[in-house]
Amino acid sequence: MKGAGGGEEGLKGRIERLSAAIHSGTELAFEKLGTVVVDNPWWTIGACLLFTAALGQGVWFFDEELSSDKQFTPRGSQAVKEETWVVDTFGHENRGVTMMFEGNENTNMLAKTSLLYMQSMHEWLLSQTLTVDGEHVTYNTVCARYTPHDACKSPVSILSYWQHNRTLLEADANPLNTVNTVDWRDIEPSGPPLSYYLGSDVTRNTAGKLASTRAASISYNLKNEQKEVSGLGVDDPQSRYFEIQSAEKSESRRSADRTEHGAAVFLMTTGQEEEAGDSAISSDVSNLAMGYVLMLAYASFVLSRSRAKYSH
Repeated sequence: MKGAGGGEEGLKGRIERLSAAIHSGTELAFEKLGTVVVDNPWWTIGACLLFTAALGQGVWFFDEELSSDKQFTPRGSQAVKEETWVVDTFGHENRGVTMMFEGNENTNMLAKTSLLYMQSMHEWLLSQTLTVDGEHVTYNTVCARYTPHDACKSPVSILSYWQHNRTLLEADANPLNTVNTVDWRDIEPSGPPLSYYLGSDVTRNTAGKLASTRAASISYNLKNEQKEVSGLGVDDPQSRYFEIQSAEKSESRRSADRTEHGAAVFLMTTGQEEEAGDSAISSDVSNLAMGYVLMLAYASFVLSRSRAKYSH
């Protein structure tokens, strides 16, 4: 008489027999495949190369995509479905350049000489004339505006106390006193606090007033007009290349600036972030391809010197 567990034991037995049959069949199939491969190593190598070459033809149809939204946002997501409405309603998010200043060990970026150095670098960026797709592009070309007929949106930094104007800064006998007596919200009613544009090593005097910092930054907004260039989806090529080329130019003067001004400037831009992402992806693809090549070479070497071995 079968107990309640008889059905379960019968099912278990059938599953075990099925598992054994699959295992035996798979083992026999790989044994035969291994025998064929070992007996015909060069045919195997040739077939693999031919198969790789056939699949590799798709490389010619690859497109490069520079938009991080298109690279990492799932195509069927709600964000993609509503993208058109969001862009039509609010416009594209502005691109940006952050000019970061790092002082030497004994440099105070709140000192007037350091503020004048920041002002000179601000003027340097605004004076850049670069060539993008055969056109001369300046900061005035790529700056973000509230409407096409408005002036450029003002950059934001501690220099906002003097409207990023050299004459006003030079006329101020005690800039640090100005920073400590004029309310930042009277200068920038909205947006981040002043500490956002200063380094993390800010020091204060016994009265709690700002005394020194070794770092500071200036934030710029650039336009972000979508445009297709040579089949590539690019977030405003003019702004992108202005960012990258300006950053490259700033690198050449760091050493001299540290000696002359006690500080150096670093440009952090949207374009650099995109370029770094593109480079990382290209590197990953290259490393993966090289791994397959080395694996094929190793397998070819081993198979060409092996003999068939049978497990039974």
